[in-house]
Amino acid sequence: MDIEDPSGWAAVGVAVLAVLIAFGAWWAAHRSAEASERSATASERSAAASEELLHQECTPRFTAKIEEVSQWRLDVRLDGPLDLDDLSVESLDDELVFNTGQFGIDKEPVPAGHEAAGGRPGRRVAWTHSDYPDGTRAGIAIGETAMWRVSAADDHVRADEVTLRMRARVGKEEWIVLVPVVVPGSLRPTGYIG
Repeated sequence: MDIEDPSGWAAVGVAVLAVLIAFGAWWAAHRSAEASERSATASERSAAASEELLHQECTPRFTAKIEEVSQWRLDVRLDGPLDLDDLSVESLDDELVFNTGQFGIDKEPVPAGHEAAGGRPGRRVAWTHSDYPDGTRAGIAIGETAMWRVSAADDHVRADEVTLRMRARVGKEEWIVLVPVVVPGSLRPTGYIG
């Protein structure tokens, strides 16, 4: 190229300008990709937070009580906010057991320390509300009460209150809810009043 050739310099100028434009386009695309990635990450976090909030808002609420009705009975009422497909209940305290001989009580051998007095075995572990012999799914609706016969594992329950672990399911969503229940002082191993 001749130093005094204007067309040569024009070609160099156009080439330099093309390189600068290409660099500018690459820089803009790079910044756009970064911004898009940040936006996608923020969107994922927002969606996860919304999903978690919805899961929390849909956490089942229960009312539980033990009452005398010819035998001692645990009543668990679903207060909302959704009807449940499945419900199981577990006594977290060794002192309260579910009497056998009722639907849904675990039929496995009684674990050591979980035998009620008088030869009446009991279960600390849960009853599943949908566990019917014919395999049907029953679930529990808002306002309905599930009932189980219960008794003390020893000669009497020493605690004023026991904790129940509720496992609730709707579709693929599952919740674990801890529910306190007041224990009547006269609750005995047989489950019968007297």
